[in-house]
Parts: sequence; C-alpha cells; structure tokens
Amino acid sequence: MTDLIAQDCLQHEKAAEFSSALHAATPRPCFHQLFERAADAYSGNAALICGDATLAFGELNARANQFARLLARRGVEHGDIVGVALDRSVDLVAVLLAVMKTGAAYVPIDPSLPVERINQMMEDAAPKLLVAGDTTAPGCFSTWSSVCLMANTMLLSELDSGNLDVPISSQDLAYVMYTSGSTGRPKGVEISHGSVSNLLLSMQQQPGCSERDRLLAITTVSFDMAVLEMYLPLVCGGAVVLAQKHEVKDPSALVGLMKQHKITMMQGTPAMWQMMLASGWRGQPRLEKVLCGGEALSRSLADDLLGCSGVLWNMYGPTEATVYASIWKVSRGEAILIGGPIANGHLYVLDANLSPVATGDPGELYIGGSVVARGYRNNKELSRSSFLRDPFHGGLMYRTGDLARWVDPGKLSVMGRIDQQVKVRGHRIELGDVEAALTTHNDVAAAVVLCREDRLVAYYVTSMGALGDTKSQDARTGTGRVLRKWLTERLPAYMVPAFFVNMEALPVTANGKIDRMALPG
Repeated sequence: MTDLIAQDCLQHEKAAEFSSALHAATPRPCFHQLFERAADAYSGNAALICGDATLAFGELNARANQFARLLARRGVEHGDIVGVALDRSVDLVAVLLAVMKTGAAYVPIDPSLPVERINQMMEDAAPKLLVAGDTTAPGCFSTWSSVCLMANTMLLSELDSGNLDVPISSQDLAYVMYTSGSTGRPKGVEISHGSVSNLLLSMQQQPGCSERDRLLAITTVSFDMAVLEMYLPLVCGGAVVLAQKHEVKDPSALVGLMKQHKITMMQGTPAMWQMMLASGWRGQPRLEKVLCGGEALSRSLADDLLGCSGVLWNMYGPTEATVYASIWKVSRGEAILIGGPIANGHLYVLDANLSPVATGDPGELYIGGSVVARGYRNNKELSRSSFLRDPFHGGLMYRTGDLARWVDPGKLSVMGRIDQQVKVRGHRIELGDVEAALTTHNDVAAAVVLCREDRLVAYYVTSMGALGDTKSQDARTGTGRVLRKWLTERLPAYMVPAFFVNMEALPVTANGKIDRMALPG
C-alpha cells in the first residue's frame, strides 16, 4: 500500500515539474489583482474586442473599477452574490471583473437559457443584486433588485476609475457556476479566487499564453470553459476576441474573426471542432494552439485538428475542479491521454476503499489540491458525498465518477463514466469502452453508444467525409457493416451494438457537449 501511495505521489510530481515556480507562489493573488498588474504593464495594448468595440487594458480596468463603485453604491459588499445576465459584449467582462473587485462573487447567467432554468439558478443563488442589460432580462428577473447598464451609463462616467482597496483573500468566493444535477435541478459549484488564479497561472505556462496571443472566445458564460477564454489573455498581456451571440455557432463567422483579428489560439468542445471541420475549415487561417476540452477527444478528430494547427492540447476537468485539472499535448500515432495534473493539483486513481491502484489497473479518478471547489452551494449532503477528505495531501478531493488508469507516471487515460455501466442480457458493459473502440477507427470523428430496450445503439459521425458517401441508405448500411466488423475484432460479441446510426452531427447542449437525451430513439 505504501508503495502505491508513493507511486501516485511520484506521478503527480513528475507531471507538475514545469510549474515548480507556481508551487512557491501560494497564497496567490486574486485574478482581478493579476489583471490589474497586467493593466499597468500593458495599459495601451488591446485587451478586449467584441464587434466594433475595443478596450485597451487601461480602459478595461478603468471601466471595471467604475462598475465596481456603481455596484458598491447599490449595496454590494464583500461576500455578497451578484447575478450577471448580459449579452456578449465588452461590458460583460468588465462587470464580471467589477463584481470580483468588490469582494462579491458572481453567478453567470446566459440570458438565452430557458426561463425555468434561470429561475432555478436565481432561487438557489439568491443574489443580492442582478446586473442586466435593458434587452436581456426576461420576466423572471423582475422579482430581483437589478442594475440596468443602459440606465446607469451617465452615472458610471462620473465615478472614480482608480483601483479599489478592498481586502480579498484567495480563499474568498469568486463565482458560483451552475451545472446540471441528477435531480433535474442545477447545482451551484463554488469556486474560490485562489483556484481561479492557480488555473490561469498554470495555463500561462502550459499550453502557454503571452502578450502576442489573441484568443477567440466562443463559450457561453454559463459554462466554465468561458473562464479560461475570457481571463487567460488578461493576465498575460494578450487579447480576448469575444465572439458575439450570432457568431458563436456560425463557422463562417468564426473563420472571419480568425482572419480579421489574427487569432493564435482557440478553445472548444469536440462537437464544436467537428462543426468547424464539417463547415469546410481546414486550418485556413491556421491556429498556433488548439485547445479541446469538455468531452472525450477521438483519435480521428485529433488527427484532423493536428493538420489545422501548430499544437493540439487535450484538456480535462469537471467544473468542480475549476475548469481544467489536467492537460496533455497530443501527438500523431500516440494514445489520446489527459496527461497529469496542472500546478498545485493532484490526480488519484483509487479503488472502492480509496486506496491507489497499480499502474495499468482501472479505478475511479479523484482530484485534489488547489484546483478543487469549495463544494456545492446550499447542498451540504451532496457536498459531503462528492468532496471527501484528501488522505494523501490534506484538504478536499473531488470524486469525479470517471473510470481511469495510469499508463505511466504523468500519463493518465480516462476510460469513460462509471455511471455509464449497463447490463445487457446478463452482461455488464461500460458504454465508454464501446465508444472508445468506435473512435479508434480512423474514419469515426465522434460516437455515442446508448442502451435502448436491452440493445446497444451506436450513433456516429464520420471524419471529414470518410467512409464514403453516407447520404444514401445503401452507403449507411455499408458503413454499419464496416464498423460492426471493426468492433467484432476488438470487443466481445455482447459488446457490439445491434444498430449503427450515421448522423451528420451529434446533437449538443448549449454548453457544446453531446446531448444524449436528444438522440433519436
């Protein structure tokens, strides 16, 4: 047992060698403090671009300070919760910064979400104040005290634009991000300032971001991947190009933004990248860094993206681990891994007794260290079952529910969800195993396997038009035969799906993840 624990710790240390300087930096400054330093160093450089509006670092900092003072006038204090429901604009980022500068924490709300979902979030978060635009607040916001940006423009210009002097620690709450819950109601994940700063400082080193970078931000503010997109360049002196609402799902518009603003890096889910490739984008313009996260990356999609970029990074992490807990540089011909932990994070593969398993053996993945959230808002029972005491390094560790194994020290492979296990005709089957086998086929870009009426059904998308013309019924039938033969050679017969459904694209949620509930029955 001692040897296995030592081995697990060694895996962590080897994977985090690059970040030794960050380990000595705790407690870290808050994100808005890192931004203020960058605003001093790069005052005249472009920091934020959205549509026709561009704010330099100094201008963005000044506007955020004015918003912070406006919020303070409305009674916002250290430790409060503020809802932010704004359309994508330069003011969205300025207001998020402003909330943190007051010592309050924000709840990001995409105004396009269903009213019922917004109501659930607002009721659970119980914000002291809501910041909304005059065109973005649905009727459900009317019961909350709010600040309407357009109505306060004149007052804003009269307020002091200097930095605020509010004592805020790295343990204080920065934001509450709501994710889907198994009960049907969203659950609020509480993230501290120190965890946000740790993420950004680690990502500044790997995958790397500097003053010459321009990142195209496309993720909805209500999904935690947006935290990296909107904030990473702002601590490095780089620029954030914030795609507008009508552009985020339009591949041609995104390509236009890449060209116009000389984008160097971009982040997206596998489904989003598949959409870009299906639209005809082939790396013109070519991105220096492509970041892929949110769901499993297939080998064929990785190869396609490697042909369109300088470097491809596979990112892994649940919202409960502050966006990303691990990172892996993808190479051709090698397995798709999630790598090792980011700075000040720990990854453990444990058995049912919370003991480390041997290299190569499967177990449940747990995450520890500075990346772990404080817990779920207003849900002590769920917090106790999901956030456990870390017996190896102290503090909390988060139970991911993912099945994983160490390939080598610092090389971690995720094999699917533990809760995706089904029983078909007496056989226990991990749906993730079948999906993984499907996506090893060079011509399958993405695949989802479901159990319907005691039979497995595989839904798949081909890679850049491979596997022939799949528009005709004959072609689709032939493709199913090819994939059935492929799986028969790799899996037991009881794990081979009874049906194969070829789709132009897999349905996705607002967060860009595959929507399993929307797949045809």
